[in-house]
Amino acid sequence: MGELTTDNEYAEGFAGDSTWALALRFRGIFSVWSARLLRVDHEDPGRRRQGQIVAFLCLPLALIGVGFFVVDLIGWLIPPSEHPLYHMTTDLLFAVCMGLAWFLNRRGRVHTAAVLMLTATSLGLILFFFFTAPHRIAIIFVAPVLVSAFVLPAWTAFAFAGVSSLSFATLVAIHGEEPRLSLQVGLSLFGLAIIAALVATVLDWAMRALHRTTLALQEDIAKRREAEEARRQVEAALELTRQRSETLFEKSPLGVFLFDREFRLTECNGRLARQLQASVEELVGTDLAAQGEGDWRSTMQRALDGAVGSFEGPWSTSGGDELWVSLTASPLRGPDGVVVGGIGVMTDLTDRKQAELLVDRLAYRDGLTDLPNRSLFNDRLGQAIAAAQRRDRGLIVGVLDLDRFKAVNDTLGHESGDELLIAVGECLSGLMRDSDSVARSAADEFLLLFPDVEPRAAAAMASRILTAIRQPWRLGDDRVFASASIGMALYPDDGTDPSTLLENAHTAMRRSKERGGGGFSFYDAALGSMAQERMRLEAELHTAIEEGQLCVYYQPQFDVRRRVIVGVEALVRWRHPRLGLVLPGEFIPLAEETGLIVPLGRQVLTAATAQAAEWHRSGSRGLRVAVNVSARQFLDPSLTTDVEMALEASGLDPAQLEIEVTETATLKHAREAEAVLARLESMGVCVALDDFGTGYSSLGQVLALPIDRLKIDRSFISEVESSERSAAVVRAVIDLGRALQLGVVAEGVETPGQFEFLRRHRCPEAQGFLLASPLSADECERLLKQSAAAPPRARRVAAGAPRSSS
Repeated sequence: MGELTTDNEYAEGFAGDSTWALALRFRGIFSVWSARLLRVDHEDPGRRRQGQIVAFLCLPLALIGVGFFVVDLIGWLIPPSEHPLYHMTTDLLFAVCMGLAWFLNRRGRVHTAAVLMLTATSLGLILFFFFTAPHRIAIIFVAPVLVSAFVLPAWTAFAFAGVSSLSFATLVAIHGEEPRLSLQVGLSLFGLAIIAALVATVLDWAMRALHRTTLALQEDIAKRREAEEARRQVEAALELTRQRSETLFEKSPLGVFLFDREFRLTECNGRLARQLQASVEELVGTDLAAQGEGDWRSTMQRALDGAVGSFEGPWSTSGGDELWVSLTASPLRGPDGVVVGGIGVMTDLTDRKQAELLVDRLAYRDGLTDLPNRSLFNDRLGQAIAAAQRRDRGLIVGVLDLDRFKAVNDTLGHESGDELLIAVGECLSGLMRDSDSVARSAADEFLLLFPDVEPRAAAAMASRILTAIRQPWRLGDDRVFASASIGMALYPDDGTDPSTLLENAHTAMRRSKERGGGGFSFYDAALGSMAQERMRLEAELHTAIEEGQLCVYYQPQFDVRRRVIVGVEALVRWRHPRLGLVLPGEFIPLAEETGLIVPLGRQVLTAATAQAAEWHRSGSRGLRVAVNVSARQFLDPSLTTDVEMALEASGLDPAQLEIEVTETATLKHAREAEAVLARLESMGVCVALDDFGTGYSSLGQVLALPIDRLKIDRSFISEVESSERSAAVVRAVIDLGRALQLGVVAEGVETPGQFEFLRRHRCPEAQGFLLASPLSADECERLLKQSAAAPPRARRVAAGAPRSSS
């Protein structure tokens, strides 16, 4: 069919010559039918070749029989014709025998078909030429002898020589001719049979040899082709592997190098050279193990021993930079499997390490003194309690609070106060044993931990600490004398958990302060007077909330670039009938402990929203009011309801209200915090993260919670002019807020230098005594009107206002 298709397509090219196209089409049809008529279903090629000869002979012989039948039929229909019926029967019988032989041959029975064909031919000669003189047709009897030698085994030529001789003798006898003629023909046929058999045998041997040679050549060619294809595939695979290796080696984002058994670097990629701040030529041949710090050599030695080694640690470049790197070394084996060297992969983890250190500092270190913060102290205290339980030993927890520290802040400024805190922290660290711990817990409060120590030794340590603090301190140009009060609680006598021990230590510290300060006290369960005082203050706070003794002050927040007021922070004050104006640091902790912070905060929220709404109606549109919410109030189920009621009662736009929540509240109770913040967000109320960087906050927290603004703690702002580390933290928070599209407010701006730093680094907003102190509602309203008339330059608005930390 393929040849027919090709000829048909070729004929289409000669569409202009119809005769040529017809001839080609006829040729194609003839080729197809020839293949079909000469087909033999046999697996043996030799037998199939013999069958094709038989088929080639059967078809014309069958056609001859049919042709003779037609001729004899015409002779019978159109006389004269001798013996027409006899000849027609003979012709038809011969044609049927040839057709049957062709059918058997096609089905693979080649020898049976050949015997039938040759026998029918030999006997048919008698019948065909029954009425014809034998000497005229003697030559025809040669055909079965010749054919049999090539389509059947060679010996059958003799058999058909006998059959043909007998057939010819029969005709001779019938026609009464000379018997000698039969002998002559018979001998000739047997002689021809000998020749035919020899020729057929030699030809069959030659064909078989040729076939074997052809098969061998075909097999050899196939093997050569397979080998060539396999070689080509291997070469392609090797080339692809080489290209991949080069690409991975040169384009890898990691530093990759090879080294020999002498630890000498034999090859490296450009990435490693850039990481180590050297050229490839400078590195090749050097001993990195000798240059590396820590376990570099042991890591590479593990690779040379056939294992995989790893190391993470510092590396100093030739340029003097300190890197933090990770090294993985694997063995490099030769063709015989022996380790001939190693391959090392170095990853620069400096950025990650710095980020971890920064996160660790923000989470567990005090931003001002770099001492552990309360979180880390609690963790160490918990571990110390567990160790004391196992060893059946005691420990002592202390709380140190500087006496009259507020006076230092108010007189000399927060910058001097921060210097004093840093110096006290360094002093405490120097006095502590290696097993002791010191942390900064609050503004002027430090926590002390003395494991495995008796009360007498702890008392001696407290005396040394108090003596060291009483020394004069040089703060800038000023010479300051300080003192401190220490309270201590014993484990397990005064508590068996961190919170109880710290609470009792605080109680003991407050007792020391009541005695005039400058001393230390151990917790005494019989401190009835102190408990009574706390109960009295709690009762007075209840009365203050019920009788409206609490009032709200407002500290303006300024746009740093335009220097105009954009918001105010609501700060609570207590007009105590006996003590006068009490700042929040004096009563807020008690309100937190007793739960009074919830109704207290509700009053502040209601008053602040009402005042802000009144200012909006008076023309100060767009002014934002920020209300601090303590951890306990933040987690109170009524908070969102209180916010809704305050907004509804005042008519204030929710977008102008900002709730300030501390880091501690959002982290310690993350799940509850998410629910509260989500509710506030749905109401349209803004949320600010207060004192950012001093507690437990992390980037993950900022990203996870719906926070609108970050407030940079005053401890960082106070050091931006003197401490590059604090300045870096402030810049980082500003950049973080800008990247996350969060507002940023800097708290505690005290000096023009601090304000200029914030302006230069594009901090959006700021508040502090340099700009404006906390003001009553009337004073703040007058300032708002002045700001609306002519935006003031950054200056202290209330020159005589106390320098309060709240």
